[in-house]
Amino acid sequence: MAAKVERLFTISGISEIFKHDRRKVGRIIAEAGIKPVKIEGKREYYVPREYLDAYMKDVTGDNNEILDYTQERARLAREQRRKTQLEVEVLKKSLIPAEEVEALLGRLVISARAKFLSIPTKAAAIAVSMSETEIEELLTNHVYQALNELSSQSSITMGTAAEAESQSMGGRKQNSKQRGQRGTGPVEH
Repeated sequence: MAAKVERLFTISGISEIFKHDRRKVGRIIAEAGIKPVKIEGKREYYVPREYLDAYMKDVTGDNNEILDYTQERARLAREQRRKTQLEVEVLKKSLIPAEEVEALLGRLVISARAKFLSIPTKAAAIAVSMSETEIEELLTNHVYQALNELSSQSSITMGTAAEAESQSMGGRKQNSKQRGQRGTGPVEH
């Protein structure tokens, strides 16, 4: 009877067989020092059994390690408890899913960009006949106004509008003292 010949596969083929990520298969093969059995051009072929052995070593940490049922059961219970705690935190709204945070931050960055890019346009028409100090004050007010709008927008989105309204965002006080310079009047926002 003839010896059984094992089929050879590329890294992509092995990743399809075992349903593992291609990069993970490549990493495990490289770390285990598995050499290709056959090379055709750029394609390298491996024996899937060698990958499986290396994968099992990678998963268990050491080939000689004997898994203890009670330790593994305790580890499983601990991980299940952590997962349950996270689920409870999500239900309590103490945790926000990463996708929601990314979407919110994306919207805030776009909004901030638009607000700051609009400042020169808003201020240009008003600043034509102003002195340097008045222009500086005008621009500073526009920046603080944009920051306050962004602050209130983000706190409303995050569900903490009441907290944001009670806290100052910085900037100048609304009732600032008018200087007695000629040709100046109140600046409209």
